[in-house]
Amino acid sequence: MARPRIWFSLTFTLLFLLMTASPGRGEAYVEFYLGGVQLFFDGVEFNDTNHPQGDPAAQAFYRTESCNIDPSLAVGLKAGTWFVPGGFLGLHYPPWMRYFGCYVDFSFHSLDFSRDVDNQPLGGGGILRSFDETKFSSDGQAFTLAFMFCGRYGFFPSEQVPFGRLQVYAGVGPGLFIASQSVDLQTRSYRPRYQIFTPYEDISPPDSKTSVTVCLVTDAGLRWHFNRRLSLDFFFRYRYAEPSFAYDYISPVSGRPTSFEMKPVLHLYSFNLGLAYHF
Repeated sequence: MARPRIWFSLTFTLLFLLMTASPGRGEAYVEFYLGGVQLFFDGVEFNDTNHPQGDPAAQAFYRTESCNIDPSLAVGLKAGTWFVPGGFLGLHYPPWMRYFGCYVDFSFHSLDFSRDVDNQPLGGGGILRSFDETKFSSDGQAFTLAFMFCGRYGFFPSEQVPFGRLQVYAGVGPGLFIASQSVDLQTRSYRPRYQIFTPYEDISPPDSKTSVTVCLVTDAGLRWHFNRRLSLDFFFRYRYAEPSFAYDYISPVSGRPTSFEMKPVLHLYSFNLGLAYHF
């Protein structure tokens, strides 16, 4: 966990420098925003790391590749600056650098996905065909810490906002994607000879797992300045992440040690609205 500590240290150092910058020096800002997140993904890969042969838990996990993802609400905070002459840290940037800047971004949202029912044939045919029925879900949260580099262009300059009241911008940068997942998996079998289902067996791993990985973050937005101090920010965000969650537990079905790795490939899209205060 040494890498996350380094990222957090760099982040809070930059935040401290932004907060202590002189208000008269340049265009530093902090922003609070809310957004709606929709998650799409290429599937959930399950790797068999230690499944006893014939364990029903193993069979159930391999049938949960296509899942539904729940939309969620994102809460976030930005802190950034533009490289205007005599601006951030009092450095004398050349005039052309006023089109560029950087910011640190924190965001949080839920990360839940599920597959209600999945049937898998076990054998037989016709009316004697038996099958397993599986219910799968996973509840979790995701926290993203991003370091963004951005460019902008301004329209409608005014005395209060010389660069332009309306500003379009785009940003890209690496992020630290910290996600947790708690898996819930239940399975039961249909026995055609008796025309009944067996009771559901809960074969869920007992513990939630956390994954820390690097992700890609991109932004595209419009910012409208009410005045020198306040602005409204509307932006679209895309993130790409490949977290991995490893579970070890005793299978309640076989009574033997069992383990597996769950690796979703995530594409996260969000539209966000924020209010910023400029120093």
